[in-house]
Amino acid sequence: MSSTSTTLRARPARDPSPDAQQRRTRVRPTAPRPPLEVIVPTPSRLRRRALIAAAVLTAVGILFGLVLVHIDLTAKEMRLIHLQDQASRAQDTNLKLRLEVAELESPARIVATAQQLGMVPPPKITYLTAVPGSVSPTAGSPPVSEPTPAEGLQGWAMTKRVATAP
Repeated sequence: MSSTSTTLRARPARDPSPDAQQRRTRVRPTAPRPPLEVIVPTPSRLRRRALIAAAVLTAVGILFGLVLVHIDLTAKEMRLIHLQDQASRAQDTNLKLRLEVAELESPARIVATAQQLGMVPPPKITYLTAVPGSVSPTAGSPPVSEPTPAEGLQGWAMTKRVATAP
């Protein structure tokens, strides 16, 4: 056979006899153990332990802080949702009130209410037009003569100059 090939060896059969079992379970003697010694912690070990304890406490503190931040964010989110609901309800109320005001201001409702109160429409409507720059007569004063068109335009022009002057 070649040197690279492995040879198979037959495994010895297990002996089921009680003597073979006793041989397998027998305690083998070991070398005596050395006596136990007290190890005094050195400063480097104490520093290492303190550093590990500080790292663990820092990690726990960071985790606790993250939990507190998460709780605070959740509480503020709940408040924001509550305020959004309030704003939505206020907008709905505002819309209803505007609709009610529009209904109350409608000319048809005003006419109906006036008729219920006993008011009647006038038989004739007369529209008065004022000439710019003229003075309307008051009760007890002498009547004012009607201005000529040139005087009326001049008075109107004067009022416009005064109104547009800085």
